[in-house]
Formats: sequence, structure tokens, C-alpha cells
Amino acid sequence: MSIIELLEKNSRMNVGEIQEHLKIEQAALSHHLIAMKNKKILKCQRVGKNMVYELKEKRIVKILECVAQCECD
Repeated sequence: MSIIELLEKNSRMNVGEIQEHLKIEQAALSHHLIAMKNKKILKCQRVGKNMVYELKEKRIVKILECVAQCECD
């Protein structure tokens, strides 16, 4: 499951929750989250001590599904 799929299903999650679900190292996860935030795929907000991430645009999921389908054809 990808970060995008996870956030589509769970709406908003902090880094610890994402890491727990995906079973990847925090450094690798942070790298991916920062890259997606910089590309305007994700938005984040500080809630207490945690950074909470969510999809900036829900339609990104549909776009990725179309790309995946094209690659299979």
C-alpha cells in the first residue's frame, strides 16, 4: 500500500501512524512525505507535537489509477 492509498482511506494521519502501517524507516518515510509536499500532492499541519498529513487533492488517486491502467495495456 502506498502513502497516497493510505491517506485516501484514512484522510489524515501523522508520521507515526503512516510508518506503523507501511513498515518503513522514518527517514525514508520523511523523505517521501517532504517530496510529495513539495510537489503539492500532500498538505501538512502541526497538531500538538505531530505533523499530520493529508492529500491536497483527492483526484490524485484517480489520476494514478489511470496511469496504472495505461501501463498495463
